[in-house]
Amino acid sequence: MSPASHLKHIPELNRPLIALKGIGPKRAEFMARKGLHTLIDLLLFSPIRYEDRRRVLPIDKTTDGMSVWVRGKVRSGREERFFRSGKRLFRIRIQDETGSLDLLWFHYRKAHLSTFARQGLTLMAYGCIRKNRGNPQMIHPDIGLADTDKEKGLLGFYPVYSVIQGIPEQVLRSAIRHVLDQYQEYLVDPVPRKITSPLALPEFAEAIRCVHMPPRELSPDLLNRFRTRYHQRLTFDRFFRVMLGIAFGKKARESRAGPAFSVPKGLLSRLEKCFPFALTGGQVSAIEEIFRDLSRNKPMNRLLQGDVGCGKTVVAAVAASLTVINRWQVAIMVPTQVLARQHYLYFAGLPESMGFRSVLLTGAVK
Repeated sequence: MSPASHLKHIPELNRPLIALKGIGPKRAEFMARKGLHTLIDLLLFSPIRYEDRRRVLPIDKTTDGMSVWVRGKVRSGREERFFRSGKRLFRIRIQDETGSLDLLWFHYRKAHLSTFARQGLTLMAYGCIRKNRGNPQMIHPDIGLADTDKEKGLLGFYPVYSVIQGIPEQVLRSAIRHVLDQYQEYLVDPVPRKITSPLALPEFAEAIRCVHMPPRELSPDLLNRFRTRYHQRLTFDRFFRVMLGIAFGKKARESRAGPAFSVPKGLLSRLEKCFPFALTGGQVSAIEEIFRDLSRNKPMNRLLQGDVGCGKTVVAAVAASLTVINRWQVAIMVPTQVLARQHYLYFAGLPESMGFRSVLLTGAVK
């Protein structure tokens, strides 16, 4: 059950994604294939992992295979061509106090990269370090201008989402950030604070925002195991709604009348003699609870849990016997025809004093 199904009736959150800047009909179609149709769908599209991008390293401290931020001044930037193959690449070389680094793109928009290629600009670049003849490179890095305000937005945890064909990650992130900035006030909390506050859980809107834009002080380990208080809040909502549904269902069942069975005195002792073994304490306890439920004029809905071979079928047989004694029929339902035949043979083999007249009914019966 969705943790935000209560928001489906709020018009502002159910606007189509095409209403967002940068999402045209084609992109909206791609997102619909992923199950994303409305703004609330987008907010519930959680990251699958997070990259820790909180630190900037000097260029000489980077090692091969490391994913890291670096900062440096542009020494040169231009499009280059391989004369034999005719292929092109765009190269920006940056330098800090410790060394230089080449930023390379093989698939690019020249006009876009040219805005970062002016000599003297200070850039931030994030990517995986690769050494080429001892010289560090980044291929297709994320880049941005390194001024105080923009740098704050670059450093932090970077959410990574499940791939959506035809939707660049930056477009997806920008769309989610825009919805959070413009529509967060409509994220009504479905659970009263008197329930979530004692559990140290944040408000619903805060949880949604921080799942997409995690605070920098969070633990990377907890974040990537989805164990932060923000992830726990969304998990709590799912379970809370399920348990609430179960509670309401139980209340509704208890409001309905059902047959009250008469439990003859000493019945359990007599039925126990029908088996070639003594019932365990757990079986006796479960049967007594079931007898109490069946003696009330309310429908019973009970889960009997136990390991394989612990004797759950025996408990069901005793409960079924009480039902038959009270002149009601019993249906035992199992998922396969093989199991159905096994249970039929089991009940057919029980003593006649238990009152059964077994019949096998399967999907193959016509």
